[in-house]
Amino acid sequence: MPDLITTSFWRCDRSYRREFPSSSDTKTTYVATLQGLSAHCTCPGWQYHERCKHITIMMKQACLWNELWNAKGMEVTDDRRCPGCGGELASFSEAV
Repeated sequence: MPDLITTSFWRCDRSYRREFPSSSDTKTTYVATLQGLSAHCTCPGWQYHERCKHITIMMKQACLWNELWNAKGMEVTDDRRCPGCGGELASFSEAV
């Protein structure tokens, strides 16, 4: 078996947390969290299918900058802050 080739890269690791009122029960609020590409929501859609409209909304609003997908030509600065939003960066390795 050939050796795996890996590449290291930076990605935005900013955390997002948002509360969403239930559309069917005015007494219920769901909490959605997003950190990097890790997501979680307390709504039934996420609990049963691991996808929901709350996470979709947050993904559209989140930075999600990634050095590998860097279409805008932004570079990581010496202070290791995200060039997209100024949030924290995390270093990752991925097999290619």
